Amino acid sequence: MEAALAAALERADCTGALIYGHPGMGKSTLARQLMDDRSTFPSTPFLVQATRGLAGIPYGALAPYLRDARSDDMVDSLSVLRALVGFFRKECPGRVPLVVIDDAHELDQESSYLLAQLAIAGTVKVAALTINGGWHHRDLPALEEDGLLVRFDLQPLTIQEAGEICERLLGARMVRGAVSYFTAESGGNPLFLRSAISHAVRSQALIQREGHWVLIEEPFGVDESLRDLGESSILDLSDAERDVLDCLALSGPERTDHVARLGASPAVHRLIELGLVREDPTNPQVIGCYPPLYSRIIRSLVPSHRSSELRTAFLDSVTEPWTAGAHNQVQQLNWALDCGVEVDDQALVEGARLASIHHDHQSALRLAAAVRGSVLAPAAMVEALRARFLLRLPLEGHLDLDALLNQPQDLETLASAAVLSAQIELARDGRTAVIHTLADHWSQRADELVQGQPSRHANLLRALAHNLEGRFRQSEQLMREFLASGGNCPLNETVALCLLGESLGSTGRSEEGTALLQRALDRIAQNAGGSADLENFAVVRHVSLLIHNAEFDAAEAAIDEHFGGRIGDRFFSGGTIAVLDAVLCARRGRFTQAYEIILPAITVLRVSDHQAMLPYALAAASWVAAMVSEPGTAERFATEFEQTPPKGSAASGLLGAAYVAMARDQQSPSVELSKELFRLADCARSTGMEGCEKEILEFMVLTGDERLIKRLHELAASFEGGEARALQEYAAGVLANDPDRLIQAGDLAEEQQKHFVAVDASARALRLLKDKGDASVSRGVLRVLRRRRDALERPLSASAVAPTELRDLTGRELKIALMAANGASNREIAGGLTLSPRTVEGHLYRIYVKLGITRREDLALVVESSSYAGSAG
Repeated sequence: MEAALAAALERADCTGALIYGHPGMGKSTLARQLMDDRSTFPSTPFLVQATRGLAGIPYGALAPYLRDARSDDMVDSLSVLRALVGFFRKECPGRVPLVVIDDAHELDQESSYLLAQLAIAGTVKVAALTINGGWHHRDLPALEEDGLLVRFDLQPLTIQEAGEICERLLGARMVRGAVSYFTAESGGNPLFLRSAISHAVRSQALIQREGHWVLIEEPFGVDESLRDLGESSILDLSDAERDVLDCLALSGPERTDHVARLGASPAVHRLIELGLVREDPTNPQVIGCYPPLYSRIIRSLVPSHRSSELRTAFLDSVTEPWTAGAHNQVQQLNWALDCGVEVDDQALVEGARLASIHHDHQSALRLAAAVRGSVLAPAAMVEALRARFLLRLPLEGHLDLDALLNQPQDLETLASAAVLSAQIELARDGRTAVIHTLADHWSQRADELVQGQPSRHANLLRALAHNLEGRFRQSEQLMREFLASGGNCPLNETVALCLLGESLGSTGRSEEGTALLQRALDRIAQNAGGSADLENFAVVRHVSLLIHNAEFDAAEAAIDEHFGGRIGDRFFSGGTIAVLDAVLCARRGRFTQAYEIILPAITVLRVSDHQAMLPYALAAASWVAAMVSEPGTAERFATEFEQTPPKGSAASGLLGAAYVAMARDQQSPSVELSKELFRLADCARSTGMEGCEKEILEFMVLTGDERLIKRLHELAASFEGGEARALQEYAAGVLANDPDRLIQAGDLAEEQQKHFVAVDASARALRLLKDKGDASVSRGVLRVLRRRRDALERPLSASAVAPTELRDLTGRELKIALMAANGASNREIAGGLTLSPRTVEGHLYRIYVKLGITRREDLALVVESSSYAGSAG
């Protein structure tokens, strides 16, 4: 906005700018910047500070510039105008000054009129900062309507901008999940953001660990400074406007016509104009307080007796169903409990489930605890335990798995209890034996509930265990049978879609697998079976499948959705999703970015790791650290990975071990590390983890081990998707030593953003073409290789295909060869090495003989092929 504002102030056909922003959006900060920074407008700035206290005093805001005025100058507005003109011409001879008006809506009528006249006459330029809908006088807004003032609106902070403010405020980086939380809570309002962070630090909800700030719990209450801001924002509201605002803060978003039935239709429009409430972006018929933090501020200012009166008045005014939508039911149930109203148990259980889906776990816990009847007590117990689990609260004393599974009186509650029990056990130690035991228990209880019908629902947990063990084909069979049988409850069907999608994607059928996982996520988003923990479960599998099948753009979009400013599971987004984001960056060759992301993510996972992601993250961090030349850090993470008990899926464990082997190979290639990758590939093949095997085989070939290249070709041929076609062509080219197929493979790999494969394919093709003496094609491949290499911060090694020619050169000859290949002339080489040009010519002749070439252009080909098809990194 700064550049556009500067351009507006410099325009000859306008008199300045009106800058609008909600309270806390930084208007006063911008006013100070305009006063201190002459880059926006080079002339002398003058500040007019309008306040509520001066609003009733004629010329009160202009008093600092009328101190030298005589009594005769204050007779009428024309005399005062002359006095002001004289002041500004004296202070800025020959220049047009800039008058910065902070809180311009608070100007007294006389000052407002005179400032408009000064602007119209061209005596001054104005930059007036104001709130939306707050004008007491129309002089300056009229200039905007006439096109003399340019309008600007202060925009909320992006997540990146909010993160930068957090880092400046705290002196260290805040993990991404916490930044997303504070950005969504504050709505990108800078004042709200700073106050919320300060409050979280004081309440020890935001703490520093391993050099990063982590939000370990949601801050309780509202900062006093924000309460003061809330009180000031409602000071000038009418009774009707205050009723509407309080009602929306207490009930959550509501239909506009429902709120208007309080007799306050003009009040609704006024609050929207002021920016204190806003229309729902997806449904203009619904309005609510925004951002969430402002709603909490207003609720904190409403006494309990007034809350009850408002609720009664609101319900009495609405004769039809009064919820604005499913997303609003939770807040309305909370409002009822606040007012001491007895709520139906069924509504409380449904509200708890809904709160869980929308990541409002405190409300889920509260609503579940309010259930009093014995019939729905088992369902309430499941939801209360789910909320405690997702809030990272202690479960000891609250969790009895046998009781949890024995109490449910219906199959749907039993399914929820069994799935939740499995998730809790996996988060504890990740052992699949417990899952099989839970499946047997579930099957037994289901048989008791529905006698004569053998239970098949427990196969969900058996399939989960199979997937964790890498037995994807067995899982696939169970889930296909389960879904084909029909009659499933929404939760069970959603779980089955996730498990089948994962098993298909892990065995080469990525297109069908991705579609099934997306279908599961769509069902959860539509509240058709699911919860916050199940959503996390589905997201991990969906994003992982996209990454490991090189659908990088789709994976990036899915990750961005979880950093998009919504308030979700901050541990999940800051830990689990951040790890996947780092792996995505690494697979694209962006190791520096991956390194910056994965370190704070590991810090979060040490606090909470419901998806059993920490071992995989440690291994990935080891590889990334090695690629950014941090050998000490790489070895530290590798050692921790090896010392951490196995947790999570067998496939992620094998990939983790491969990452560690790759990390160590980067630092010190050895036969033992090559054997380790061979062993891991063999293990993946023997257990049926084809997707994992494919990645390990790719790593082997890229690091120069071609022993299993034929297996990679066969495996890629059986897989779906563009990545598989690129790998198949790449393996075929390596097997046949065919430069044309390698060139084609490089093109396919580049389309899939598989830059490592694209670079290696080009380098292999270049070497083969050089051996054939095809210089013209070689030069074209060399140009492509250089471009593709630039997409990587560092290529993977391929020592097994390194040419040996350069090793025959002496040290002096090697230096000359490298300088000549990089474009240096004979004279430049001579000057750099303190030799005569004739001596350089002699060295080059001997270099050409040793390398079997005749021209300088061929020398560049040899050096490039040596660097990118054969160096150790």
